[in-house]
Amino acid sequence: MHPTRDPDPVPLSAAIASSLNRASTPDLPPLACKLDGRSYPVRSVRPNHPRGREGLLPELLTVVRELTKGIRPWPLYLWSPGPGTGKTSAALTLLDHYGSSHSGYSPDVSEFMNYFADFAALPDVFRSADKGRHYRSTPHGCVTVWASDLWSVVRRAPIFVLDDMRKPSDREQRLGDDHYGLFKRILDDRVARPLVITSNVDPWDPPGGGVPELVRLFDDRIADRIVCGTVFELTGQSRRHG
Repeated sequence: MHPTRDPDPVPLSAAIASSLNRASTPDLPPLACKLDGRSYPVRSVRPNHPRGREGLLPELLTVVRELTKGIRPWPLYLWSPGPGTGKTSAALTLLDHYGSSHSGYSPDVSEFMNYFADFAALPDVFRSADKGRHYRSTPHGCVTVWASDLWSVVRRAPIFVLDDMRKPSDREQRLGDDHYGLFKRILDDRVARPLVITSNVDPWDPPGGGVPELVRLFDDRIADRIVCGTVFELTGQSRRHG
């Protein structure tokens, strides 16, 4: 039985449709949270990626508008075989515009509390929260974030971004069970609700037959949850070398 899902605080279509024509907000510097004489770096959700409506491909902008109108299903899976094609930039553009329309949005918190999660760091984030060692910065100082708070964010966020869901490199071990369990629960908690996943994992059957990368990395249950949503491939060379 899935956990009870909270309703969206504001209609998604109204929030994004009214904000896609606004200029993106400027980048903010990283934050540092001081507690007990020690500093805990808190990375902003706004790294140095070019964002804004002008940064979205026309085809992707059309897909986003169809998502907000309910014509296409969530989640939105942005993928490309190589790096630097604009996956994170596009996801952050959606986060900027929708988040800025949400009264509870503030950039002065840890990235997870701001509806953005680094896929590789998921197990570490939840282990730290389980032990009371995950913090966020507020105008009144540091606040401890518990695992229950993180799951509340997943359920309540107007939009949630899961960034860089990638296959392990030759130097890395395979993904552990923690990644699988956390990823599946996020997918379940965000069923039919705005969720953006960026990845370099091919969700489709390879040419000539065989098992898709996404199935081999996880299983067909997770793959089915993704391909039943909206899959968009970003092609071309890395923009970082342009």
